[in-house]
Amino acid sequence: MTNGFIKKSIVITLAFVFLAIAGYYLSSPEAEEKYVLSSGELPEEKMIIVTVSGEVKNVGKYSVAYGSSVHEVLYCAGGVTEKGDLSAIALDGRLFEDCTIHVPEKVYVLSDEVEAESALSDDELLNINTADIDKLDELPGIGEILAKNIKNYREVYGPFEKCEDIIKVPGIGEKKYNQIKDKITVGGN
Repeated sequence: MTNGFIKKSIVITLAFVFLAIAGYYLSSPEAEEKYVLSSGELPEEKMIIVTVSGEVKNVGKYSVAYGSSVHEVLYCAGGVTEKGDLSAIALDGRLFEDCTIHVPEKVYVLSDEVEAESALSDDELLNINTADIDKLDELPGIGEILAKNIKNYREVYGPFEKCEDIIKVPGIGEKKYNQIKDKITVGGN
């Protein structure tokens, strides 16, 4: 073998090693662009407008990065007031164009008597296909927002075929379903 051939082999090998290392660093998560909430640091097409209302310190429209979390935009709005109820809001939910986040006011029960009057009795089942928002709101863990979600779901998709179908409603998962499954019906059972 000649010296020229050995030198070319070494150069080619080093070039492949260099390209492999460069490719690794360029594809690593650290090389990805990081987005922040400041519109001055992002291209215009990556920003979205989100409306924040209800029990927040600064109601209004906020320009945030596409995919920001609900928690981040609430922080931009100065946080939630003392009256704000976050129990029905998915704080880790991701935002998209024209989102509206409404933080409802907490509902306080004045006494056990008031709670007993408004709550469903143990043997009374609520028909989730016919109940209005006020009745749905009485279910444990279901506030006004989730009650509206249930009503809207019924209007779009029609009546629930079985009680478990309520899990398809945005904001209601296994945990909420387990809280209410013994208190609901779809009728005709």
